[in-house]
Amino acid sequence: LDAPRMPTLKLPLERKYELSEVELVRHQAHKGTAVDEGVEASAWISRYISKPGLKLRIFRYVDVDPRRTLGSIERLNLPLETTSVKSYDYSAFWDKTPFMAISEESYNDFVEKMKTISPGEQVPLEDFRPNLVFKGVDKAFSEDTFAEFRIGETLFRGVLPCTRCKVTQVNAQTFQSRESKEPLTTLLSYRNIRGKGALGHHLNHLVKSSEASIKVGDPIYVRKRKVFPSPFPDGDLGN
Repeated sequence: LDAPRMPTLKLPLERKYELSEVELVRHQAHKGTAVDEGVEASAWISRYISKPGLKLRIFRYVDVDPRRTLGSIERLNLPLETTSVKSYDYSAFWDKTPFMAISEESYNDFVEKMKTISPGEQVPLEDFRPNLVFKGVDKAFSEDTFAEFRIGETLFRGVLPCTRCKVTQVNAQTFQSRESKEPLTTLLSYRNIRGKGALGHHLNHLVKSSEASIKVGDPIYVRKRKVFPSPFPDGDLGN
């Protein structure tokens, strides 16, 4: 982990643990099992956040209890035609899936529309918190149609659109919230799914492999596409 004015914190990708180390940790309404990453990690994150009297800890999710499945489409509050959720899709400390992708083409389309709605406002791509950014797709929001695709030797599938919350109003570098309520104001004007603005798509592994890896610059090979309805400003959907 890296942060401004902080030394790098190195944690192993995998480590052994005893069952006696496992704790029950709450994430929003979900309770999951995890192990504490130790004193050094706790000191690092506490120092970085630097709030008097606040001691923070870093936890690693461990698959001890039954996994938190994405659940029914009704609970997700998403129209059936926008999702490809399977019974084995699960999440740990993330809200829905381990991966969320946005294409530069989709982001640029959003920026152009925001110029009209909120002139002078700026929302960096990183404020949408993607962990995968695609470049060179055929048109904006094509990532919503990627049913199955490959990056390097890693296979992915599209699961569901990422409907955005208030976290996107917070600048990822300064942690300051925008008074304009962007990007939600603009997204709701043209990417409205049941009252939430959508940008980006949640992904999951199609086939999991501990040997697979991806890197910046890898090409994307789309194996199968799905029909994704176009969101309308009033929250309805249509092709």
